[in-house]
Order: sequence, then structure tokens, then C-alpha cells
Amino acid sequence: MKYLPLILAALCAFAAAVSPSPAQNATPTPAAVAPSPPPDPNARIYFNSTSLAYNSFYKPGLTLSQFIKSLPKDMQWTANSKLSLRHQSDPYTVVDVSVIKQGQFPDILLLPNDRITAEPKAFIFEGGTPADVIKQAQDYFGVDWSMTVIPPDMQNIRVMPFRLMQPSGPGDVLNLYDKLSGQVSPSLGQWFIQGDPNKPDVLMLSSNGQIIPQAKAIAIADIPKDKWDKIANDIQHADLVSQQFAHATQLQDSGKLLFQDDSKILVVIGPPVFIELAESVVAAYRDNYKLPLDQLRAAGLAPASNIQPPSPSSSSPPPK
Repeated sequence: MKYLPLILAALCAFAAAVSPSPAQNATPTPAAVAPSPPPDPNARIYFNSTSLAYNSFYKPGLTLSQFIKSLPKDMQWTANSKLSLRHQSDPYTVVDVSVIKQGQFPDILLLPNDRITAEPKAFIFEGGTPADVIKQAQDYFGVDWSMTVIPPDMQNIRVMPFRLMQPSGPGDVLNLYDKLSGQVSPSLGQWFIQGDPNKPDVLMLSSNGQIIPQAKAIAIADIPKDKWDKIANDIQHADLVSQQFAHATQLQDSGKLLFQDDSKILVVIGPPVFIELAESVVAAYRDNYKLPLDQLRAAGLAPASNIQPPSPSSSSPPPK
């Protein structure tokens, strides 16, 4: 046993001699590839419009069209907007969203911390009926107002042209319509809406807010009777011209004129605007055709004499 350590040492030396060196049998090891840095969790896409703001985390490969489609539902009206996109320090690029959606503009790859500003186009209504207002609002804002109810007697109401330079949503159209009804043309009625403004449960035009037509009697005894028909024609013509000026689609009389021969008055029935128009025309005729008292008497439009009958105190005593 005393030779055992010597034998083991010899075996180890022999094994080391016959084994190849690392340089002779080495396989090249590829260099380690550094992992790509993860996306910055603080990198965002910033979106601002007239009254709404929205920020979302940046995702590699995100394009402008994908971002627009991911906007919350209440921002979908921006499909009619002009977008100003700024890539970090690059100049602004102005893009029409509708063109992107139609595939008529090369999509843009967004970068971290890009800023998008929406500038809505003006909502311009050229005039028409309440149904025309609803249809244009649907086309502009992309809302579903298919449940709109307009009573038959209000379907041909004339709505004057109006414009919204920076609408913040479809409710702005209804609010301006109601304001016009309350201050300019009561016959427009009032809108009643309930539920989501983009897809309401109820959207109805009601005449409850409409002012009841008024009636007013205008004295015309100082105007020759042969001018009465001309007065009526001038009032009606002025009414139709005012409707044409407001770009009305259907022209019709706004009120009624009733000439009373015996009482020498003109009864005007209609909205306040029509009554004011009639009063102004009659006043103009009165200024142009003022007649002296003797001419009025000759025309039978004034009493034959203004001499009062004698009083009882001045009468002669009865015969005895």
C-alpha cells in the first residue's frame, strides 16, 4: 500500500498528457448580445382638442390612424378635424383625419412624446329644415341620431343659417338651435334629448317652447281704403323676402291679415316678428298718405261734422 500514492500520481500525469489542450479543441463562443432597452414607461402620446385632452402610453409601432381609432368614444367627432402632429422637435405636420381614414394619406409612425393637436372645422349650416340640421350634425360629428322625432307640423319649419367656429360636441348644435328659438324665432321649437348625446335614447323636437301666435289690431281709418290691398301685398312681399334672406327652403306666409271694413282696423295674427313687420308697413303708409280732416270726411272715413248737439241748458224753453 505504500506504493499506492505513487501509482495514482502516475495515472494523473498520463491522463493529462493524452488530453487535448483547450486551444486545440475549443468551440468559439458567440459574443453576448446586449438586450434592447425596454420602452420608457413614461413615454406618452399627448392629444389635445378644443375642450378635451387625452394621453396614452406609447407603444412601439403605433401609427397615427391607430391612435385616432383608439380615442374614447366622446372624441370621435374629431374625424372632421385638422390635426397638427409634432414629432418631438420637428415642425408641425397638418393632417386631415378623414383623409387618413380613407387611406388617401400615408400613415405616420408615432414617436415617444409626440404631441397631437386637434383643430375642428367650423360647423356651417346653410339653412333648411330641422331634419337638415340633424342630418348635417350626424355627418359632421359621426353620431347616431336615427331616433330623432320631428312632429309633422314642424317638419317644414324654416331654420336660418348659423355657424359654430369651434364646436366641442354635437350638443353645441342643439344648444344654439334652442337659443335661436328663444331669442330670434320662437317657431323653431325646442329640442329634448336624453341619454348619451352620441346615441341618445330620445331626441325630439317639441313645440312646447314655442310662443303662441299673437293678434293685434291696427287702426287704419286715416289711410284711404283703396290702399288697403297694397298694404297687404307689401306686408306679404316683405315677409317672403325676409325668408329668402334667411335662405329658407320653403316660402310660406308667416301670419294672417284681416281687414275690418266697418271698424276700419287691420287685425294681424302671427308671431311677434310678423306683427312688427305689419306695424312698420302701416306706419309708413300713414306717413305717406296723411289726409286732412275734410278729405277723410269726403271719403266717408270720418264723421260728417264735429259740431256737438246743443246742451239742455242752452235749449229754448218749451211752449206753454
